[in-house]
Amino acid sequence: MVQMKRELGDSAVVLSSRTIHRDGSAYIEITAGVDEQPPAHTIRINPEVQKYVEQLVEQLRTQQRLSTPSPSPEPTAAAVEATSGAAFLPPLPLDPSSALFPLPPQLETLWNIFLADGYAPDVLRPIMQSRFADLLHDPAEQGTSRILNAILDRCLFADPGWLLNTTAQRLFFIGPSGSGKSSFIAKLTAWLQRHHIGTTLLTTDTYKVDGSTLLDVTAELFKLPYAKFYTAQEMHQYLTETPPATPVVLIDTPGWNLADETQRRELLGFYEATQPTATILVIPAYLLLSHTLTIWQYSQPFHPSYGAVTKLDETFAFGSLLSFLSKTRLPLAFASTGSEIPHDFRIASRELLFAYARQSLEHRMQNQMEQTDGTNA
Repeated sequence: MVQMKRELGDSAVVLSSRTIHRDGSAYIEITAGVDEQPPAHTIRINPEVQKYVEQLVEQLRTQQRLSTPSPSPEPTAAAVEATSGAAFLPPLPLDPSSALFPLPPQLETLWNIFLADGYAPDVLRPIMQSRFADLLHDPAEQGTSRILNAILDRCLFADPGWLLNTTAQRLFFIGPSGSGKSSFIAKLTAWLQRHHIGTTLLTTDTYKVDGSTLLDVTAELFKLPYAKFYTAQEMHQYLTETPPATPVVLIDTPGWNLADETQRRELLGFYEATQPTATILVIPAYLLLSHTLTIWQYSQPFHPSYGAVTKLDETFAFGSLLSFLSKTRLPLAFASTGSEIPHDFRIASRELLFAYARQSLEHRMQNQMEQTDGTNA
């Protein structure tokens, strides 16, 4: 009877039985019946899911931390048939909408908080899968730090001394309009002067008054070599006939319109004339992930070497930035945390991004708790 219920469900009933003698042994043959469409509560749990849950509970009882679960074997034909064609394929999907394995409430809250902060699901999901049991053990605050640290593990950061310990650097800065390239270059220039590194400023950003004026003032303040160029030919002639004698040359460029092929070709002309040792892609931290990935795609002809993130102080969600760095693996070299020159210039680091991203997540978590308390009240 137990085997019958296990195989056919609790709604199965015995229709007839008889004793059969075969090879000197007696067997009981049972004929059972079951409704063609059993009630939803009698549908059997996928055996692979049941096995996973039992193993998880056993290890939690012994207070052992789980590593990533081993892949389950391919389902047999019988298992596929028993689950009405819904074969389970590892790994288990950590998705609140999953009917196979819904998230526990505390992990669903974490999932939603990270999504609200702009983190990409395909970046977040494998991390929560691999640390499932650890996240169950920890309070929400520690769980948030675990996930955030795991995402930062996938991000790259430039060696802090790469610019100080090298010579003959030509840095070509590119980025969308409004990214703050000119003000960032002014901050970087001030930082280089504090470290007594000779710097030359060049600009092709002759379309707007503000960017050019800012570099005019910066060059005058520090008494630095400075030149403006309207064509790529002018820049090529300058760099060929009178190459800068300073160890570092910073080249500012106008923000380009991604839809304007003419602007991109013009910028490529300056890039080829410059022959930079490194291209710095400048991106505001507040942009959506879809926008930063589009910028990344259009920047490929310029071969970005490092990233610089601006406007950290104007950003209220950091998931897009960290997801971008995780996906592209672009080493982050610099950061800008405000508008003051040079005080708001930073060498990019894991600790800096963790502090900003953690603060944003804590704010969202606090709002979530307040909303929950208000609902309960």
